[in-house]
Amino acid sequence: MGLKGGETVNVDVARVPESLAHIRAKIRGERLRDAQVMSIVKDVVEHHLSEVETAAFLTALEIHGLSLGENEALCRAMVETGKTVHFNRTPILDKHSIGGLPGDKTSILVVPIVAAAGFTIPKTSSRAVTSTAGTADRIEVLCPVNLAVKEIHEVVEKTNGCLVWGGALELAPADDLFIQIEYPLGIDPLLLPSIMSKKKAIGATDVVIDIPVGSNAKVKT
Repeated sequence: MGLKGGETVNVDVARVPESLAHIRAKIRGERLRDAQVMSIVKDVVEHHLSEVETAAFLTALEIHGLSLGENEALCRAMVETGKTVHFNRTPILDKHSIGGLPGDKTSILVVPIVAAAGFTIPKTSSRAVTSTAGTADRIEVLCPVNLAVKEIHEVVEKTNGCLVWGGALELAPADDLFIQIEYPLGIDPLLLPSIMSKKKAIGATDVVIDIPVGSNAKVKT
């Protein structure tokens, strides 16, 4: 703290975050309003909530689910509490899989093909949520994925596309904090807001969502 001997220090007891009341409301199965959702997400990003408190919130979402309004509110809150990327061109294309299948390499194939066709496709990906490796983990074997915003612009200007880990950019940073807790629990209650917040933050105008279906996928039928 850079203190010198004899200095006076005032210490105040930290207040209980207001968002805890909203988390308890969701545990009881209540539907959250937009302001309540923003309060929770903001406290997660600013590290005002412990991992136990955040885990309680995610577990409540897993048990009770989210309404369409709650999904939208979470998506907007996750975007607004992080950085965004803007490109001086249009359209900005993107593709995302809901995941869950180990070894899925669709994005690694699609992005170069779309970029080679002359379209702009700055693809942000996540690390593993429920499988052994996410797209960012797989592409990292071939090239760096921890690019800064300036580096993304340089790569996209040169090649029309990129494959990067969204967590390195502070795009929807709440999502990566949620994933750190979801992964050991094996749950994914924020599937929709997780995907859409990253797409909005990277500036995508058109998005294709890949939904694998099957006995071992997240969507069974």
